Amino acid sequence: MLRSLLILCMTLSAAAGAARAEESAGLLKWLMQRSKLATETPEPQDFVKATRPDRDSLRYIDIGEKRPQRALKPLDKGGVKGRESSFDGLKARNDRLLAGKPAPRPGPTLPPAALKAKAEHEAALKARARANN
Repeated sequence: MLRSLLILCMTLSAAAGAARAEESAGLLKWLMQRSKLATETPEPQDFVKATRPDRDSLRYIDIGEKRPQRALKPLDKGGVKGRESSFDGLKARNDRLLAGKPAPRPGPTLPPAALKAKAEHEAALKARARANN
């Protein structure tokens, strides 16, 4: 009984708003919006329209749209070997450039007083370890 009443109410409300439903995406969408199961997408504001790239641009892809096919194809074995040899050439060039450079400087060192205190502390730790053994 309740189910048939619900179907009747939905049918009547659909018939009453059929003209409005045809203007939008369809009857199902209209019913979903009326029953609060779907929302109506508002028109984007002007600043959004001004900053968003064209839909045809490859930089902007809407959610749900397929990405375009890539122009690059996978390399065959000869192409891979060619790329590896070019990388080897770049590595050799960089090694030659770095060969004339001096070694990097060591980081900052402790002042002499701190080095002396550290040595004394380590000697005390070793003496204590010997005494415990």
